[in-house]
Amino acid sequence: FATFSASANLINNASFETTPVVDSYAYADWNVVAQSWDVVKASGKGYSWAVFSIIPGWQTFYGSGIELHASGTLETTLQNPVNAVDGDTYVEMDTHFALAQPGYSNSGIFQQISGLMNGSYYDLSFWYRARTTLENDNILNVYWSDPATTLTQSNYINRYDYSSTQNNHENWVQYTMRLKATGSSMLLGFGGDGNASWAKAETINGSGKGAAIDALNLEVVSAPATAFLFSLGLAALAFGRRQLFLQAFQAPLQPFACTLRGFILCLKLIIEVGL
Repeated sequence: FATFSASANLINNASFETTPVVDSYAYADWNVVAQSWDVVKASGKGYSWAVFSIIPGWQTFYGSGIELHASGTLETTLQNPVNAVDGDTYVEMDTHFALAQPGYSNSGIFQQISGLMNGSYYDLSFWYRARTTLENDNILNVYWSDPATTLTQSNYINRYDYSSTQNNHENWVQYTMRLKATGSSMLLGFGGDGNASWAKAETINGSGKGAAIDALNLEVVSAPATAFLFSLGLAALAFGRRQLFLQAFQAPLQPFACTLRGFILCLKLIIEVGL
C-alpha cells in the first residue's frame, strides 16, 4: 500500500529484506533456539520473529540486537495482522530480553551513508507503527550525525511515539523529515526508547514491545523550480543584451553608430551575445 519514489534510495537494505548471514540469538529461558531467518519466517503466527547481532547494512550502537519480524506474526489490539509495508520483513526497536533479566531491551541501529554532497539537503521517509497503545512505550528516535560523532541513545535529532490521533498502532504511518549533510558521509540511525513496565515486572529502558519501522528512504532534494528560474533569468539577460545590440545595429544613420564609441559597443555586444 506504500508509494515509493523513483529517485535513488541511498539506504542499504532499507526494507530489511536481505537475509541475515548469521543465526538468531537463543533464549533458553523462553525456549527460543538459534535459527536462520528463513527457518524463523516459516514458523507461523506468534513465532516468526528473531533477534540478530547484525543484519546486512545495519549494526547496533546500543541495546541487545536487531529484532526482525515477518508479516503476520503479530496482531493489533483489534486483532488485525501486522504485515510489512514493503516485502514481508520489518524491524521492532524494542527487542526481546532474557526472562531472568527483563528490561534494557530498547536497541539502536545505524549505517553510514556515503557519497553525499556537503551542504546539500536530503529527504528521509520511513513507516512507523506502535506495537502497544501505551505512552512512553513505543518511542522511536532518529539519528543523523557526522561519522566522527559517537552515537548514543540520547543524541537523537527527532522522535516519534504512539498517537491515538494518527492511529499509528492499528496502521503504519509514514513520516518524513529533511536532513542536511555536513560532509560526504553521515551516520543514519533509528532507536527504541521508553520506560513502560513489562506486564510481569518493573523494567527500565524497554519492555520488550515498542516501535516498528519499515520501508526507509533517503534521497537528495532536487530543485527543478530553482534551476528553471535561474535558467529563465539567464535567458532574459541574454535577450535584453541582444535587443540592445539590435537597436544599436539597426540605426546606422544615427550619429551614435558612426562614432568609435558606437563601434566598440557593437563589438562588445557581439562578443557577449554570441552573434
